[in-house]
Amino acid sequence: MIETTHYLPSRCLQSFRSAGLPAILAVVAALAVSAAAQKLPTGFSNQTLATGFSQPAGLAFLPDGRTLIVEQRTAAVKVFAGGLVGTLGVVPNVNASGNERGLLGITVDPGWPARPYIYCYYSHTLSSSNNMRLSRFTVTGSLSAPASTNLTLGAEYAILTDIPDQASNHNGGTCRFGPDGMIYISVGDDANSCAAQSMSDLRGVILRLDVSRLPTLGAGPPAKSLLVAQGNPFTGPNDNARITWSYGLRNPFRFNIDPRSGNLYIADVGQRAIEEMDESITGGENFGWPWREGPNKYTTCGGSEPASVGPIGYYSRTTFNSASIISFTRYRN
Repeated sequence: MIETTHYLPSRCLQSFRSAGLPAILAVVAALAVSAAAQKLPTGFSNQTLATGFSQPAGLAFLPDGRTLIVEQRTAAVKVFAGGLVGTLGVVPNVNASGNERGLLGITVDPGWPARPYIYCYYSHTLSSSNNMRLSRFTVTGSLSAPASTNLTLGAEYAILTDIPDQASNHNGGTCRFGPDGMIYISVGDDANSCAAQSMSDLRGVILRLDVSRLPTLGAGPPAKSLLVAQGNPFTGPNDNARITWSYGLRNPFRFNIDPRSGNLYIADVGQRAIEEMDESITGGENFGWPWREGPNKYTTCGGSEPASVGPIGYYSRTTFNSASIISFTRYRN
């Protein structure tokens, strides 16, 4: 279902405050909570807008207010508009095996409708190995009709095809455009914790890509050098590092970008004790996993512990019945 409080089945909204921030909102996975049973803050109410979705995993908004929703297991991309739900199409070759694979993220090109593209992040099935993939899809139909569900998923252009997905979990899952026009992607550590300490491994990282130079035709993928965004923090040792924004994350399933500052607010799922909330300001941050789980020492990866940036907020998993953090954003009141 879609509700105005961003409530989805088995998820609830909790509020956290941290020094220096007006308010921090974090969404945590909890036991199944019905809409009627939720205790909402004063002034908030639930309103069901649409139902009938199968495991909705992510959403994005078109500039005209229509909502695009992706379903994790069916790999369907749907649109909610004018009180109706329609289907654009199904992303092909999505690997939905395991609890955390599937169609996980979606975002809309900031140039819409002149650039009628959506970008999807998903687990892709290949004949030789499994990988996470970022692809661009051309959309046709009623591109500028706020009440219309007449949209169709068209040609695919593969952008990144070699993000490791050897384990079925820890895939990350968010893609978002920032106010700088760059697309950011969260990638989990693929259950290989020490790989998160390498900014050139495409695991346990946030990526920042410039997709404005991609060709309008073709199937992709492009040379990664074409995706390197100006201002990225790392100059090497390879193109994987050059498209990396920050690293040292375990499973950053969801993050949000503050439209005013451009800062990233990252919800990183913990291992045993701590769920953490990280803020990326300038890029280049090492958030410490697996040397650190939240502020606590966790394990080593050989050698001395590197310098890292601690979370701006965290909570004990035991406080919320082992609930994992799902999303995190900044709210100004």
